[in-house]
Amino acid sequence: MTIQECYQVLGGDYAQVEKRLPGIHLIRKFIAKFLDDGSYPELCRAMEQG
Repeated sequence: MTIQECYQVLGGDYAQVEKRLPGIHLIRKFIAKFLDDGSYPELCRAMEQG
C-alpha cells in the first residue's frame, strides 16, 4: 500500500498534505512522528470523558 492509498483508505486528503509538506520524505517523516506521539490517544480519551 502506498502512502497515497493509505490516506485514501483513512479518508484523508493527500493532496492537501502534499501542499503543506512538499516531498514524500517529509510526509513519511511526520507520519512516523505521529505514530510515536501519545497525544492523539490522550485527546481521544479526553473527548470520550467530555
